[in-house]
Amino acid sequence: MTSHQPTPPTHHHRATRSLFSFFLAVFCLTFISAHAQDTQSPLIPADSAMAKCAPEWPRILLNPCEDGGGLLAHRTNIWIAKAEPYQGVEPKIGRVALKFSAEASLKDEAKITDFVISKTPPGRIQYIGAWMYLTPESNVSKVGFQILDNSGNDGKPLVATVPADWKGWKWVEFNTQDATFAPPDDVKKKSADAAPADASAAAPASSAPVLPLRNIHFIWFATKGGMTSVGLDGVAAVAKPDPSDKPYTVEVSGSNDGEANGTFNGQLVVNNFSDKPIDVELAYSMQTNPQLYDKPLADPVVGNDRAIGSLSWIEFEGKRIENHTLTDGEAGTNFTTNNFPKGGGLEVFQFIDFGQARKITKIQFDSGDAKWLHKVDLATSPDGTEYTPVEGMQGIIIANKWGRHDMPVPAPFSARFLRLRYHNDGNPMTCNDEKMKTFIAVNTFDELYVYDGIQPSELELPQVGTMVEQKTVKMTAPPHNFALLPITMTTPLKTGSYYFGARVTGPSGAYLYTNDYFARSAQELKVGPESRFGMNTAQPGYSPELKRLGVGWVRFENMKWGFFNEAPNQFKYARDDIPLDTWMHQYHDAGLSILPYIFQTPPWDTSSPDGKRKAEYPPKDYADYGKAMYQTVARYGSTKHPDSDLLTNDKISGLDWIHVYELWNEPDNPPSWGSWEGSIEQYFDLYRVGAEQVKKADPKAIVTTAGFSGISMSLIDKVRSYKYPDGKCPLDFSDILNIHRYTGKQEPELATADPNAHRDNKGPKEVITYENQLIDIADWRDHYKPAMPVWLTETGNDVGGPMGRTERYQAAKIPRDLMLCLANGMEKVFLYREVGSTPGQHAGSGVIREDTTFRPSYFTMATLTRQLDGVTDLRTLRLQTSNPNVRMYNWNRGKDHVFTAWTPQDTQPLGLDLGKCHVVDAFGAESDVEVTKDFVLTIFPVYITQITNPAPIAQLETEALAREDARKKALSFP
Repeated sequence: MTSHQPTPPTHHHRATRSLFSFFLAVFCLTFISAHAQDTQSPLIPADSAMAKCAPEWPRILLNPCEDGGGLLAHRTNIWIAKAEPYQGVEPKIGRVALKFSAEASLKDEAKITDFVISKTPPGRIQYIGAWMYLTPESNVSKVGFQILDNSGNDGKPLVATVPADWKGWKWVEFNTQDATFAPPDDVKKKSADAAPADASAAAPASSAPVLPLRNIHFIWFATKGGMTSVGLDGVAAVAKPDPSDKPYTVEVSGSNDGEANGTFNGQLVVNNFSDKPIDVELAYSMQTNPQLYDKPLADPVVGNDRAIGSLSWIEFEGKRIENHTLTDGEAGTNFTTNNFPKGGGLEVFQFIDFGQARKITKIQFDSGDAKWLHKVDLATSPDGTEYTPVEGMQGIIIANKWGRHDMPVPAPFSARFLRLRYHNDGNPMTCNDEKMKTFIAVNTFDELYVYDGIQPSELELPQVGTMVEQKTVKMTAPPHNFALLPITMTTPLKTGSYYFGARVTGPSGAYLYTNDYFARSAQELKVGPESRFGMNTAQPGYSPELKRLGVGWVRFENMKWGFFNEAPNQFKYARDDIPLDTWMHQYHDAGLSILPYIFQTPPWDTSSPDGKRKAEYPPKDYADYGKAMYQTVARYGSTKHPDSDLLTNDKISGLDWIHVYELWNEPDNPPSWGSWEGSIEQYFDLYRVGAEQVKKADPKAIVTTAGFSGISMSLIDKVRSYKYPDGKCPLDFSDILNIHRYTGKQEPELATADPNAHRDNKGPKEVITYENQLIDIADWRDHYKPAMPVWLTETGNDVGGPMGRTERYQAAKIPRDLMLCLANGMEKVFLYREVGSTPGQHAGSGVIREDTTFRPSYFTMATLTRQLDGVTDLRTLRLQTSNPNVRMYNWNRGKDHVFTAWTPQDTQPLGLDLGKCHVVDAFGAESDVEVTKDFVLTIFPVYITQITNPAPIAQLETEALAREDARKKALSFP
């Protein structure tokens, strides 16, 4: 939630924490007022080069480095990266300093990570500085900054570092215009010393970065593999005066989560580039936000986006394709069609119907994958029949313009219908990447934003819930300097979802800012192997967050066969770059039960005929996979083994950390993109070899099949019907049946297709709902192997991309999806996955963003795990009324029941009079209310207990039992 004035953001970005945070505790209005004419900041040491700059050079606060600031990590040679409060270290400024840490997977010195400190920093930055903290255990060789300048430079970064040769705090600074910054390949050859004492007199080098800078990252290099960390506080800059600079910038920020009964804190930062004081008024408020309001804010100059929600469609090769991706308000969605022959795919048309004529003054686009874009022409129509080209908006170059950009509008124009023509001047739309130049694809924008001016009423904060607290304060920013204003609230916030809003008024007018805030439940769950909730994971460093979430299991995706078995009969589980022992120990010590899946054939054993997709082909000798399973289970299982059994150098066995093993992953997915380039029969043969070796190594170990994708009954029944030469079948070697199921953009209650299993967009041969598939599998299990659990080890919801929608939708859908599984025979259900926010298939499905902040879905899942804690029944029948859009379940928690209800779409009345009840909403907010027939249900589930009138529920349960008895009597099996 950050913006630069006088051009603030045109959209509210859902629940994204600012790169700037609380830097407030040591500052107050009295301090700011008393020092209003100071040209120096107490942050910058008086003897530093930056402090010696001319007084008229503005001092800028780029990042205060406080907790609550989401700092996106670009991972290199690491498995996890975090930025969190540095406990026990006295900050140089503010309330806390940040500790940046990572687990390095390298053997020699190398850059391990960089964190985004400032995107599009204001001003023409000449110097960058910060306080950095090191300890003897830091495992750091160099620290510094990475910048992207304005030269184009093919997007290549420039890096400057200094040796990490001190302990404690040290001020580190760099001059962007001397010879310090160089491409990364030159870093080891250059000595990156601090700026000269007389920094203002430094002569720019001929190869100096071109200002203004496009971004600034904090970087460091690890000395060796293992844990590495650096403390950071108060990143500042000095900018060279430029008449074109805006007079000032404004940044409003705050955390997006905190503990229940805590208070919200944030800050206002004003960077003043002018030679006069800047007066600013801040009016801010906090409201409850139970439905996660996510409508975009109005731009203070050009108003609201008129495209969002408008009808949009595609015309391609003479066909109209109903496709709403251009105006759906969702990241990562677009129209694309690829693999054309040369001469095909020359153009595609995209249309918007605004519903009424608009006088368009500004247009922006979000490119999506800019490798496949070339040029676009705009045309308008009053009635959707004849289109007239917009003057000055033909042949607009959009190639390689990643992200969001302005589309030049030479003069305002009127349109009811807007047409975009994507083309390449009559040539095939080939890839802009020279390495893929022969690949031809038609692609469109992710999103178009269209504006027609501001209305006064549009600059008011929306009312989304109950007002908790509101306040108005004023501040003054001194000339050529920055100022900070605390945003402090005194009302303790109970568990739940909140909406922080601020209206900032300065010389350039008023601007709005908003941010989601979540107060966490104080209830700590004691989870163990009996937990019914799991998470797909790759980074053990997130174990504390998973425990707090309330999951008891992790399905670990990086115990790949080749990681520990690089050559025949060579096994190593403690490699410097892939420390499996360390990771398993982290999970085990955290109390999380581990389900690893062992797959991907190592290069030395692949049966690939042409050297392609080596990891996906079956091994040449299935016994090698059996050996890999034996060695793995001998090490991590419960049984001690003699040294003669072990092929590891350390001869470790019987660690008793892992008790369940999954053999391969999705072997039923089609060849060419799945993880198995063989037949399902070949997989079953490999599976038996692996399963027998698991039991041989540890008779107590539990074996699961690979997670099958798509879960059609014809596939599942092959586990029973496929026969080995001795008459046995895969089911005989299976302790757990393992399945996967995704629903993409569909509602889980109504979904029929699985976009993970049917990537050809053709869908399944049989049209059957997700819910009915789960019921059929549970029935099949009850008939053929009643004691065998069924685990659904992959389900989830992307944000953006071909399978995803918004964060709001993800937060509403995940608890409903998981309840659907638990109600219909699944003993355990694992969400995919813990971290990931890149809009792409499965890459955007994390409940934690890549900047380490929590998505709203983290909190709705945390509510679910707490409300269903203690539920053990494998079947919980759906309760039905005459309204098919109402979903209800009454869960038996042992000592009591919890009644859950929601609707898959829009809103619906509950239709039951339950009297006075205790209601917990999807984000954990509690209330005691009268639940009547008119009680409003939404896409976010509610959890109801202490029901004073349970009779309507009892009646529905009687009817549900009767339906279930009739259904079971009609079952038949081959």
